[in-house]
Amino acid sequence: MIADWGSYKRVGSATVVTDTGEPKKIWKRTPMKAETIINLRAGAIGPIDLAEAHTGVCLRGCIRRVADYYLITLGKGPGGGSHRLGSSPGSGPPARLC
Repeated sequence: MIADWGSYKRVGSATVVTDTGEPKKIWKRTPMKAETIINLRAGAIGPIDLAEAHTGVCLRGCIRRVADYYLITLGKGPGGGSHRLGSSPGSGPPARLC
């Protein structure tokens, strides 16, 4: 599984300045990426830490065997919601984790 996200930090702009000539503070995004292997078997996933330097970035969820396929459900952060892969958040009721 490959996960992509962004880490944001407030920095001075290299091109935009304030009225006083100081670099304007902007949010700079640093792309982050992690890769992990998930065994395809029914049960809970994680939590799996994806980035040591960014505590709280983890993967958790559940794998269910349904007829001839697997249903994989992922959740976001502690106490967060979840959604089915391949669907848009807000397109229906959230899937429950194991």
